[in-house]
Amino acid sequence: FPLEGQDQAKHRVPFCGNAAIQRDISLKVFHLISLRRLSARDPVIISADALLKLKAGANEISRHMPCLSPARRVVIGRIAIPLLLLSLLMISTGCQSLFMSNRTVSQSPWTNWDQVNIAFNGIVPNHTTLKDLKTMGFDPSVTPNIAIMPYVDIVPIFMPNPNIHMADLPIGVQVYVEAKTNNCAYRLDLEDVRERRHGNLMLDVFGFKRQTHQFGWRFKGLILIKDSVVVYTLSSGEPKISNEDSLVKPLGPFQNLDDCAGRILSLAH
Repeated sequence: FPLEGQDQAKHRVPFCGNAAIQRDISLKVFHLISLRRLSARDPVIISADALLKLKAGANEISRHMPCLSPARRVVIGRIAIPLLLLSLLMISTGCQSLFMSNRTVSQSPWTNWDQVNIAFNGIVPNHTTLKDLKTMGFDPSVTPNIAIMPYVDIVPIFMPNPNIHMADLPIGVQVYVEAKTNNCAYRLDLEDVRERRHGNLMLDVFGFKRQTHQFGWRFKGLILIKDSVVVYTLSSGEPKISNEDSLVKPLGPFQNLDDCAGRILSLAH
């Protein structure tokens, strides 16, 4: 920081010798780093008042630095200047890009719920053939995340207990179960789920409060085929997933020290 021509003979106060000055400087540094918008959802514009506070804080810190040697001032400057630049970056970007995110997506020709749902509803029982399924994209040998299920895995789905009889099943399922041979089944299990952290970046980094928003979609489908013709279809899923998770630790990174101590003691014994 520029010293603005202060007379070093008049300022012989050690940088860390006075507890009050040290505490005051620590509060100002913390204020510089914390000078940002808590919400990261809207664009943030640095106000003139914020810039004045940054400059005033920098001058206040530099006022107590004349007693330091030039080498030490260079070292402190190299540390303090990046911190101020980081605070400016946090103010201007809103910290949204600094949060962790996670995405789980099933590779398939369909990129959203509507596409896969429309394609699946285009399958007509007792009319659509295996050849038609391949044309529509439901081909396990080409399209990923389509499983081929054997007969023994299908029966427990529709008849999980003895209280369910054959007459209780849909006609297409009855035809499939009674055939036992020359049949197969396709199972689709597709999803595109994302998790994005948001909120206060500093609280998130140090583990005091972490807010996670989960959103996306899931689709599950079942196709029963007998003699190369579809006899039954069944679909389910979640067209729009939206979950909010909040994890609060009042002690932050020290919250789990008791568990760590217990594990260390158990290893020692």
